Amino acid sequence: MPHASTSIIAVRSFCLVRYVHRPAGTLLASAAALLLGLFAPNTAIADDTRPVHGAVQAKNGKKSKDVSGIACASPLGFPRTCLVIDDNAQAAQLVRVEDGEIQAGEMIPLIDNRFKGKALELDGEGVAYTDGFFYVIGWHGRPRDSEHKLGKKETAARIAASSQIVRFRPEGSHDLSVVERQGKLRAIIDQEPALSNYLDRRLEDNGLTIEGVAVSERTNPRGVPRAFIGKWPRRRPVSSR
Repeated sequence: MPHASTSIIAVRSFCLVRYVHRPAGTLLASAAALLLGLFAPNTAIADDTRPVHGAVQAKNGKKSKDVSGIACASPLGFPRTCLVIDDNAQAAQLVRVEDGEIQAGEMIPLIDNRFKGKALELDGEGVAYTDGFFYVIGWHGRPRDSEHKLGKKETAARIAASSQIVRFRPEGSHDLSVVERQGKLRAIIDQEPALSNYLDRRLEDNGLTIEGVAVSERTNPRGVPRAFIGKWPRRRPVSSR
């Protein structure tokens, strides 16, 4: 197996592309333009950009430089409610895609994991939308630690924080009632012979990570997308910030 991150599972009607180390405004506009081009009937992929009004944020309110996922609640028409994730944050951000511009919206807290008082990253690597829910997936891998400074307890805490799939239903941008979290994908990976040997390995040792998410058209008999089979935990109230 080559030294590369492994993408697992995938999203109905969405293409998720990862751009790194580009100005946040250009990054988001380019991703949105790609999505719009993909779903425009009988047209080539759009090569234009759209100005972003407001700040696309990373952690601590800083300007994002690493948006790693975007998905929209509707594939066609305007305006569209979309969600973006910066992989250094504990929160995702709603954006409104208009015809010709993008408006940055409110931050949606997704996780609250901490280690010795320090907030730990979800390291969100993909966003999807299906059946009224936005889904955000963490990277499910060992944290980057090229200098071997992280102890076992902190490493385990960081793995736990990033090994989550989070979903919420946007009941209009100002009425977000609940966020749900699930950590069952790790167990699925661990039971898969082709993947289990690479779970929790260091990146330089061919460690496994997730770099995207998609929802399959195929469903189980109860109508639950196969990517998210399993009972979700009790919903937790959440307020945007």
